[in-house]
Amino acid sequence: MKVTTAVAVCGLLSWTSYVAGAGLNDGDIVDRIYVHPKTGQALLVMSVDLPLTVEANEFKFSHKVSTYVGFVESGQLRTKYPQAKANVPVVFSFVFEQSPPPNVMPKLRAMKERLTGKGYEVQMKFYEEKFNKLVDLEP
Repeated sequence: MKVTTAVAVCGLLSWTSYVAGAGLNDGDIVDRIYVHPKTGQALLVMSVDLPLTVEANEFKFSHKVSTYVGFVESGQLRTKYPQAKANVPVVFSFVFEQSPPPNVMPKLRAMKERLTGKGYEVQMKFYEEKFNKLVDLEP
């Protein structure tokens, strides 16, 4: 099952979805945007479709995170999606097709801390094939 399909299966069906592209190779776009019709909360989903066991893929991931932050902080999110409310925290959801290797986890934790320090909510999930669902990367 593709990660984008799994995201739709995981309770986002009541959200309004906007899809651009998908994956780390499309580093300058936001993969998927959901805006909750009642709360106005924006959820920006990134499909981490390449293994972070390769340093080049870690760089692509970092670049794409910067794209997401830039999209919000430049005002593009609110310009393109005025229904996304400014007083509600934006959620970044990073969905990994493979569980990241242990040596990458400290970098992911540090990135999450930086983003939450800026007022974002951050989710990190991976697709667990044996359960056929997304699970939290860390509790």
